Amino acid sequence: MKLANYAISFLAALMLVGPMATPCAAQDTTVDWTWSSPSAVETEPWRFNLNVYGWLPNAPVTISTPEGRQESAPESFDKILDDLEFGAMGESEIHKGPFGVFVSPIFYKGEDDENFTGLLGASRKATLEETVWLIKYGVSYDLGSLRLGESSDSPTVTLQPYAGGLYLHDKIRLDLSPGAIGPGVKVRETLEFNTIIIGVNTLWDLTDRWSLRIGGNIGGWNVDDVNQTYEIIGTAAYHFKLWDKSAKVFAGYRYLHLDYEKEVEIEVTIKGPLFGFGFDF
Repeated sequence: MKLANYAISFLAALMLVGPMATPCAAQDTTVDWTWSSPSAVETEPWRFNLNVYGWLPNAPVTISTPEGRQESAPESFDKILDDLEFGAMGESEIHKGPFGVFVSPIFYKGEDDENFTGLLGASRKATLEETVWLIKYGVSYDLGSLRLGESSDSPTVTLQPYAGGLYLHDKIRLDLSPGAIGPGVKVRETLEFNTIIIGVNTLWDLTDRWSLRIGGNIGGWNVDDVNQTYEIIGTAAYHFKLWDKSAKVFAGYRYLHLDYEKEVEIEVTIKGPLFGFGFDF
């Protein structure tokens, strides 16, 4: 919970940077609101955003049984990286006027081997393989922009609410070799859900080069056995030209909490910094 408070404080600090980053915005109290009209769809061009990034998270897990037992697994980033066989993360957005569609998939495949001594000194081996798809998707709408100041190059803040879903497919394979007096164990389980989320992004265009993106979402509400999920993301981006295209590098922090309950209750918090690269065209 301390880290959750830290993440919220960090993002709040980023939001304060917007009005402070440009002197003309701080000195001029003029606020100009521009409404995004749905009727502008036909005349507006298509816009695309493609991002690839790396998320460097810790992922502590808490499992609670109906009998009241509780187990914790402090999955550190070092442990996740050691087990990693392949991983990929990306984000794509398509916009037409104020309307948008987005999908943000994460794929992780890892394997962990551990040798230990069982009963009567027998050597045993445990192998855990895990394949995970975590996909956030939905539709968005740009409500409009606030221009802070009278000049055309004053910073702007765009409000972008969205609604969609969060899909998880976690395939687990556990093999435990036979012991001195016991057989081996094989576990094949798949954790899967597709729940709903609603959220909002704030897009801060500070200068021609710098921008912020700060937002979050909440969802679950017992849809598909998900009690609750919430997320906070904040990134700062530097924009430049590459091959005559608008490109950017960005860095920030992402905090995602999931509370899933079927036969047992599983709570996982995935949190850590992220770094990425993208194109806007």
